[in-house]
Amino acid sequence: MGSSQETAAQRLQAWQHGLLSDNDEEWGRQLAALAAYSGQHGDAHVGHRPDDEPELVRWAAKQRAASKADDLPADRRAASGKA
Repeated sequence: MGSSQETAAQRLQAWQHGLLSDNDEEWGRQLAALAAYSGQHGDAHVGHRPDDEPELVRWAAKQRAASKADDLPADRRAASGKA
């Protein structure tokens, strides 16, 4: 998934979404959490249920925003099934 080093711009973007980091290790951990969420609920609509984990909600919102802005790296887009 590339380097685990974040640029200042990447860290700023993570912080703007309430995340401490969005480096490769954290991204992989959150993607696994999203897969578990999807398995439990049958969808990946994180943030639409009152008991959703706030950290996963913030992470998913950041990924959605990055994808919409066409700013989600190709490896992450492919890993998330959005290739």
